[in-house]
Amino acid sequence: MRQGRAFGRTGWPRFARPRVAPFGGGWPGWLREYADGWRRRAVGDGSPAWARTVPGLLAVVAAVVLAGLAIRAVGGTHGHESDTPASGPQRVIARGAVRVPVPRGWSRGDRVPRLPGVAIADPVVLDNRATSVQAVVGLAPATSPTLLPAGFVDGLDTGLPEPQKVQIGHGLRGYHYAGLVHPGVTRLVDMYVAPTTLGTVTVACVARAVESLVDGCLDVVSGLGISGRGRPLPANRLAAFREVLAGRIAALDAVGSRVRGALKSATTRAEQVRALAPLAPAYREAAASVASLAPRSPAWPGRIVNLLRRTGQAYEAYARSVGSGDLESDLKADARLIARRGALRQLLARFSTLPIVKGDR
Repeated sequence: MRQGRAFGRTGWPRFARPRVAPFGGGWPGWLREYADGWRRRAVGDGSPAWARTVPGLLAVVAAVVLAGLAIRAVGGTHGHESDTPASGPQRVIARGAVRVPVPRGWSRGDRVPRLPGVAIADPVVLDNRATSVQAVVGLAPATSPTLLPAGFVDGLDTGLPEPQKVQIGHGLRGYHYAGLVHPGVTRLVDMYVAPTTLGTVTVACVARAVESLVDGCLDVVSGLGISGRGRPLPANRLAAFREVLAGRIAALDAVGSRVRGALKSATTRAEQVRALAPLAPAYREAAASVASLAPRSPAWPGRIVNLLRRTGQAYEAYARSVGSGDLESDLKADARLIARRGALRQLLARFSTLPIVKGDR
């Protein structure tokens, strides 16, 4: 067996210990924080930190007793029974990473209004019977540059109005889309969206009267917040691109872990080629998923899309070279892969407007 820098003492390629780590520490800090947030959401760890400690729970119970409030289980509330006490502090519902206030006069609802194309994970529904306003709150994936759900936008009767930049709750900046008319919704719709490292905080309000819609929705929006695990992102045309890119990096990380495990147990070239096979399509899918969200200007999102595609092509060529057994071809494919991965990593670090931790470059 011919030897070379891509081979170890046994003659097989040393894939299990690549010189350029496929994923992980080489990504800039902002992107790794995105990916960590997506992984935590996938695991379902939505409970706040204090709820996982005995002292934290005791502190909450003591505060409630001292305040003289009635304790009742939130999970057992159905219909339109009010969640807000007649007096005392405003109640807040913690659903995953989102903290939703229950303004006076509002109650938890048990029926999500029909909003075609809007997919909010584990939503909080609030009803105001006096004004006939409903609000649906939660995290939604970014599927369009507008931060609105693409399926909903595609079905609008009229063109999408120019959004207004607004302050949403505690420290969130986002957009307010007013007066949306959809053929699948019998009432008026207002939507608020705010990008975060955990996804897009989305508030969809429906009502029959414009006045009720504007005033009622603001009651809910003004108190929104996210947990300490997430942080707000700049509300601009790149926000959706960054959110989706983060999810794809998390997916690439998961694929990379499986590939490394398969390579460790591979003993033949055929097995190594099969182990490497998922990487090329994973990069192609990542490029395709963010391509529609990349604006024409600035140029760097388009360059990231292009490098994701080219890195996928490099992995495909690398797998072919491993299968061929040709040393010269293997060395060229190895060098090309290292160059494209390095260029992608540098581009992510260079053009991010978010803080980059020292040492990530």
